[in-house]
Amino acid sequence: MNRQKERHKDEQQRAPETQDHLKICRQKLSKLHDKMARKDQELKTVTEQLSEFQAEAEIIRDAQLSQLTELFEQELLALEEKSKNSQRQEETSIKEQERATALLTQLTMCKGELTTKEKQLQRCQEQERLLEKQYQQQVSKLQVRLRNTEQDLSMTKELLVEFQQREERFKEVHYRVTELQDQLETNNRDFNNFLPLHA
Repeated sequence: MNRQKERHKDEQQRAPETQDHLKICRQKLSKLHDKMARKDQELKTVTEQLSEFQAEAEIIRDAQLSQLTELFEQELLALEEKSKNSQRQEETSIKEQERATALLTQLTMCKGELTTKEKQLQRCQEQERLLEKQYQQQVSKLQVRLRNTEQDLSMTKELLVEFQQREERFKEVHYRVTELQDQLETNNRDFNNFLPLHA
């Protein structure tokens, strides 16, 4: 009887601890879900920014190339026309040649700038791949932790069910013991009442 009481007392003391552990596991699971949602949003933002940067770089490159090419062709046509009409004006021709050279130099510089922007774009793409890889690694780790937490939660639920079943069995035994004690007290009273009559 004392052992049953002690066992029941231990199980009652462990019940709050089990419920607290179950509550903590649920909180951890909620935090893991929130963290995964934030990581998804960060990756989406980086991807959108990279797409915007690529589109902007292509627009700038196309516009500059088109503008410089058109300007260069116009200058060459003008130089050719002036060379045909005024071959005597050598100084003017030299100046125009210098101007054409300056335009070529400007075109070369613009091409160099475009090359630099393309390298920057490549670095951004590499950074995106690296972020994607890191994100996948983090997601994998979080998924492992999530599975472990779900397993812990499942085990905790099983322990709680087992404890509840034990508690029910204890209540049944306690009820039977109480009945037997009542019967014993009734029998003792009947016996005590019976003794004086036959004394």
